[in-house]
Amino acid sequence: LKPLWLDLTSSIPLLQEALCMMKRPAAASKNMKKPAASGTKLPAKDNLLKKPASSRATASTGVTQVFLVVLRKWRKAHARGSMYGFESRILGAFRSKGGAEKALRLAQKKHNTACRWTTLCVKQAEVHEGLARSFAWVVTSAIWEEFFHEDAYDDESPAGYPLNAGCMNKTPGDILAVFNSAEAANQHVTDRGFRELSFDEIFGSLDEFRNPVQFDKGLVTVTVHHMAGDGAYDGQIFVQKHKLKP
Repeated sequence: LKPLWLDLTSSIPLLQEALCMMKRPAAASKNMKKPAASGTKLPAKDNLLKKPASSRATASTGVTQVFLVVLRKWRKAHARGSMYGFESRILGAFRSKGGAEKALRLAQKKHNTACRWTTLCVKQAEVHEGLARSFAWVVTSAIWEEFFHEDAYDDESPAGYPLNAGCMNKTPGDILAVFNSAEAANQHVTDRGFRELSFDEIFGSLDEFRNPVQFDKGLVTVTVHHMAGDGAYDGQIFVQKHKLKP
């Protein structure tokens, strides 16, 4: 038998090699980069993913009035080629007057306002039924009518089209009201809004028409017609949804 001390001596190289292998990972870990401290700023590309606090605050703040960039045009009706009227197209809804005026300047470069009876402007409107936050629901109208007075001609207004010319204190194509919800705007269209559009001697009551109310993506459009000895008229009142911009 070998003495015990000889067995221990022969195992010493093996123990030394094992110890060296245990130390290697520790050495490698020293060369690894330390994680960034909690106060270190993120790279620019990561900062882009974060929404600024000011934007979040603006989106959540309600407003009692909005500024609309409105293009009011005199044009031919789609359904009947002999009928004309004013129609408003809303190019943008804004929280601030400055934002709307900036958009107006850009729109003036794209749209031709030299046409007769065409206007492009900013309109300020109060919000009904509370505060508007992310969206505004705008109610507007249009009346299409045939030429009524053959001898009427006026560069300042469509005199031959009495309803669109502003007779009877009506202004088709204008913004009627702004609301903070689709439900409130829809209710206005089928109630007070239609009464503001309607003339008793022309359109009468909403109940006199067959299926005058139509829905498109949850928004109401009321369309009515009149044809008699005094001429032909088509009336429309509808809701448009617009995202509020700064």
